[in-house]
Amino acid sequence: MRRWVVVAVITIFLAVVSLLAQSPSAHPADEGIRTVDVTYRFIIRDIPDGAQRVVAWIPLPLTDSRQNLESFRVENGRPYAVVSEPEYGDQFIQFDLSREVSERPGEITASAVFHVQRKAYRELGMEPPAPVSEVILARFLAPDRLVPVGGKIAEEARRVAGDVDEPLVRARRLYDHIVNSVKYDKSGTGWGRGDAIYVCDSRAGNCTDFHSLFIGEARSLGIPARFIMGIPLPPNASEGLIPGYHCWAEFYVHGHGWIPVDASEASKDRSKEDALFGGLDANRVAFTVGRDIHIPGTSGDSLNYVIYPYVEVDGKPYAKVETQFSFRDAGVPPHDHGAMATTPPATPVAAEHEAIRGAHSAKGFWGMLTNFNAEDFVTRYGYGLAFIGVFMLGMGLTLTPCVYPIVPVTVGYFGAQAGGKWTLRLAFALVFGVGIAVSYAAVGTLAAFSGSVFGATMQNPAVLVAIAALCAAMGLNAFGAFELRLPRWLTRLANGGSRGGFIGAALMGLTMGVAAASCLGAFIVSLLAYAGQKGDPALGFALFMMLGLGLATPFVALATFSSLISKVPKSGAWLVYTKKVMGTLLFAAALYFMHTLVPERAFRPLVLLCLVTAALYFGFLEKTPTSTRRFRIARLSLGALYLGLAAWWWLPPDVESSTARIEWKPYSESALQAAQAGGRPTVIYFHADWCIVCKELERLSLPDRRVVDASRDFVMLKADLTRTDSPEALALAIRYSIWGFPTLVFIGPDGIERQHLRIEQFEPPAVILEKLIKLKGSSETVPQLAKHHGIL
Repeated sequence: MRRWVVVAVITIFLAVVSLLAQSPSAHPADEGIRTVDVTYRFIIRDIPDGAQRVVAWIPLPLTDSRQNLESFRVENGRPYAVVSEPEYGDQFIQFDLSREVSERPGEITASAVFHVQRKAYRELGMEPPAPVSEVILARFLAPDRLVPVGGKIAEEARRVAGDVDEPLVRARRLYDHIVNSVKYDKSGTGWGRGDAIYVCDSRAGNCTDFHSLFIGEARSLGIPARFIMGIPLPPNASEGLIPGYHCWAEFYVHGHGWIPVDASEASKDRSKEDALFGGLDANRVAFTVGRDIHIPGTSGDSLNYVIYPYVEVDGKPYAKVETQFSFRDAGVPPHDHGAMATTPPATPVAAEHEAIRGAHSAKGFWGMLTNFNAEDFVTRYGYGLAFIGVFMLGMGLTLTPCVYPIVPVTVGYFGAQAGGKWTLRLAFALVFGVGIAVSYAAVGTLAAFSGSVFGATMQNPAVLVAIAALCAAMGLNAFGAFELRLPRWLTRLANGGSRGGFIGAALMGLTMGVAAASCLGAFIVSLLAYAGQKGDPALGFALFMMLGLGLATPFVALATFSSLISKVPKSGAWLVYTKKVMGTLLFAAALYFMHTLVPERAFRPLVLLCLVTAALYFGFLEKTPTSTRRFRIARLSLGALYLGLAAWWWLPPDVESSTARIEWKPYSESALQAAQAGGRPTVIYFHADWCIVCKELERLSLPDRRVVDASRDFVMLKADLTRTDSPEALALAIRYSIWGFPTLVFIGPDGIERQHLRIEQFEPPAVILEKLIKLKGSSETVPQLAKHHGIL
């Protein structure tokens, strides 16, 4: 038996170590790599007299396996920020040009230079890629404003390709039909908007129209499809102006990944029809993905597509903007472009991200581990040290409140087991620890690649009841009633001296790993995002496995130590009594997991009753013979301890309670837009009924008088994501990058989130108040305001 355990543990360990040595699978080397500097210049003309605020947004080129934005620079030292659009992951440079308009009213010119490397590639025939999140695929099956998926679009799709089931064949039929039946024609009106109905009727248009029709028809047949907007690069020139944009489409097939098509170019040159289905050349630069894009911080509606600048003057969209694209291949000497010839050095994209995240990578190993960001960590230290860092992060997670219930479960379960050789006890503990790591890795990988909230499995009451029942069953076993009331197979699982003991230890470990996942997502949000972005399930599982092993390591030691409890006493009475004490810890864990299912008004008295009952039972009523004075003292001391815990439990929370409460309003887009229109900062509280930490936050921090008073200066919105599988909840989780609960998002009056203020765990009232003060942007210093509000 011991050999079997040792072999199993060593096998799992070697599997993890082998994954450590692997980096994510790289895309095969492609011929046809083009590296260019793209200059994006725009002019805002005829700015009205008296304008106070001018803000402009331009898109950043994409970075993925086919294209890399290696660096960029903003001309003339203009202030800017980089903002990310959460639905598609598009990024934008935001220029605040208000100072310029006050100094030189009437017209403003701004520009940026992007250093981009683009690969030619052919997706068909390549190695199968990693799967894509079902949440992402669902978005690219849904309609857009000008791309419906029903009506005449669906009718044409069914007529052309509805008689076949293979997605690749369907997509090729749609592509061939559009290439052969739609004419590239920009005459008249209606073209260029990407209106699928227009092109379906007129059979003419430009690239936006071609690919809107393709996307709509593909989606109507159940094939996810997305819109890519960019610019063309002249193939036979090394520098010059670019007359306008160019777009194409991609559709998704399991086992093949995102497959590109360029139907408009194929219609202009039929000799390229086969080449432009499944592959693209390097003569293009992609900027944005998706349609109906809402740029963060803007006050207007979402945009049909984005390639040109979006400008607002005093909070209203402004259209008098001219754009010019130009390019120069790498290695080609630049011509004299006036002021552009003396520009500051480029800002590497990684460094730009550093600045946004608070310069994490400027810190040392321990500093970056304290404020962990997976992408920064891997970039600086590589995968080897990153795995070590993740392991250490997992050990650190044992100090978080969500892990506390595993302590009594571990002590209670292993303390109640029979004795045996220390090697056998250690083997049980190792199986228990590996069970925690495996289940934790599975939950984390599922969350990263499905887009679900980490620990959302705990929303199901059946899961909570099952975990609580398991803990209670093990508690009954410790009290000696287990074998009389439960089936023999479950008795064997609880028997530490048989083969079933290993199964029982593994089952407990697997269960506790899932339990720990209920609210740890907030602490590892960057790891979840990084694993999902890389799209490599093996890498994701390995990262979360190392995190789980780190989390499990202290519990392996605790389990081994707990098993020694049964070896210490020489008296049978001591042993029986100790096992029962361990059983109460398991009952306590069962209560913990039932917390979210029992109303607070009933839960607090229930816990009080259990503590008083335990005090009376262990102090006076437990029937183990009291043979020694030390035993009697221990019994009375334990009874007093339980009574003390009961008194502490019944004390009111240590907060400055107020009869008033925060005036939460249900989250809605209209409420958020109204707040932004009124120039009011906003706080959005994302929570779920099954979130235990949310309940602690609502009981101990949010009712605090100082927090309630400060909240009156803000629009306070509450988003209930209890049903994380609903379309509305999924959309919100994607938009705001919510990976766990509780999450408090702080949005300024300009509509931009202050990401450095975000709260993703339990925080005391003082911390919440400090962040509210910072959001308000008072002229006073934070210590002064803190003193004013009674923190100091």
